[in-house]
Amino acid sequence: MTAYRAGYRSIAGADYGAPSRSLDRGTAVAPRTADDRWRQPARRDGQDWRTADGRASGAASSRRAGATATAAPTGGDSAGVADDRRTAEGRRTANERRALEGFRRRVDRARSRTGKGSALLPSEHDLRVLPGNRKRHPLMALLESLLVLAGLTAMGLTALADRVAAHPRYQSLARYRLAAAGVAACCVFLFSGVSVYAVVLPQVGVHVPGQNMLHRMLDRMPNPWRPERPAHVALPEGMSARPAPPTVNYPPSALAPSEGIGPGRAVPVATIGDVPPSATSSDVASNLPPLPPTARLERVSHQWQTWNNCGPATITMAASVFGREQDQTAAMNFMKTTPNDKNVRPDEMVNYARSLGLQADWRVGGDVTRLKHFLANGIPVIVEVSYDPDPNDWMGHYRLLVGYDDTAGRFVAYDSVIPPGTNVPQPFGKFDDEWQIFNRTYIPVYPPEKADVVNRILGRDRDDKAMFEHALEVAQAEVAARPESGYAWFNMGTSLVSLGRTAEAVTAYDRARTLKLPWRMLWYQFGPFEAYLAEGRIADVQTLADANLAQSKDLEESHYFRGRALQAKGQIDAARAAYQAALRANTRFAPASDALKSLG
Repeated sequence: MTAYRAGYRSIAGADYGAPSRSLDRGTAVAPRTADDRWRQPARRDGQDWRTADGRASGAASSRRAGATATAAPTGGDSAGVADDRRTAEGRRTANERRALEGFRRRVDRARSRTGKGSALLPSEHDLRVLPGNRKRHPLMALLESLLVLAGLTAMGLTALADRVAAHPRYQSLARYRLAAAGVAACCVFLFSGVSVYAVVLPQVGVHVPGQNMLHRMLDRMPNPWRPERPAHVALPEGMSARPAPPTVNYPPSALAPSEGIGPGRAVPVATIGDVPPSATSSDVASNLPPLPPTARLERVSHQWQTWNNCGPATITMAASVFGREQDQTAAMNFMKTTPNDKNVRPDEMVNYARSLGLQADWRVGGDVTRLKHFLANGIPVIVEVSYDPDPNDWMGHYRLLVGYDDTAGRFVAYDSVIPPGTNVPQPFGKFDDEWQIFNRTYIPVYPPEKADVVNRILGRDRDDKAMFEHALEVAQAEVAARPESGYAWFNMGTSLVSLGRTAEAVTAYDRARTLKLPWRMLWYQFGPFEAYLAEGRIADVQTLADANLAQSKDLEESHYFRGRALQAKGQIDAARAAYQAALRANTRFAPASDALKSLG
């Protein structure tokens, strides 16, 4: 395992095997259950409040409390104020109790008419809030808030118009002041409503029809304060886009097959809808039972992600298969130190699953057959795929696979952002195209008792070196079949870096960069930084890191590698500032912490 994989660990002293302390936001209060809400009220003055004697005794107690407070002797001004307060409290308590008695009598009469008997009554607190304080739908509360805002705007504009119309020069405009105020209030209402509907509600996980379309429309509007997005990852210095493919003689792997696909062999070019041969050839152990034509996991709790939260939402859905009913906020607090963290790494998701008492593994170089074996054995699998909602808006995304159907030729997925969210079909060919971009990363999540099954399914890919050897073979075969595929070249470079062959990796990455990789590609994958640092290409490291940080400052990995480049140049103070910026983006990012300590 190379430094860039092994380096992503917890800071010394931090225990990732237990829930994060960032979850502690004060004393935890368990939610009230139905039994708690409809429990028997406490007795007062030795009587049961559900009986007539108890109600009479309680009312008498209230009257005695009020009379005692009224007749209490006064001792100066402060004593008089205290007596007045006690008298008012006694009257308020008596009024509350009388209202409570009346409500209980109405409940008893209603139950006697329906013949359902006299069940346990609500607690005193619940009865106080039940009649007139029912919980409203959040959209109704939002509508009321917008109407109040529009009304206040109209009132303010009307007052301003009156002041302006009072001036002799503008008296002729007085007749239009109400119309102008109304138009302005409508504009405020519409602008606020659209902003909340398209931006605020998705950030809190509320999904309503038309939201995505409205968000795309707003995203196309000119935005002078947003930095201009690049078209692709920056090209290597002195190289132009799409040159002739270089000749690279990679030594064959010790695990290379004697026949079939491999370096230098002809491989059919996959067309849209077909599954590439590399995606179907699997090294799954032969002693596994044959795959059924379909498989489907049940008891999956779906969650719509909040803003920038697909990783926590997806790992939460995976844990729900085994009864770990968590909220994505808990996972977010465990894996992120700031809500704006743009990249949740696979190792962070593995750590969170293990903190719940489950097991999880981060593997690359997967294939369709292996995924089917996991699903057929009741093991959900998280995959890292590409998501391209709009032109030039490509991004990485996590998705949960919960089943497959060979007859229909597709997987069944739970997705935290794509409607309908549940049972989203994923045709095998299209899925593999989106999965290839991340070197076919996958994370099976399973209980400890299924560890032997997982090991049998993984086969030789349980070992890191063998896994990267296999992933390299797949990438070499895809480069031979499609030399203009930038993703195949990039995957080749990533596997070479992980095997310590950085000089060859640099050649592969250079070629991939000339084939117009998406501009967010290096937000999620960091092999080029490691390869260029190892080979002394410091300028490339700084160029790529600066390009990432020009679009977002919440990328701790880019800050870290920028610091490494500055440190290699001898700019120690600037490197220290870069490492500190990385820790501001993620206080648990161990490589930056270790680099700071090394600077003294």
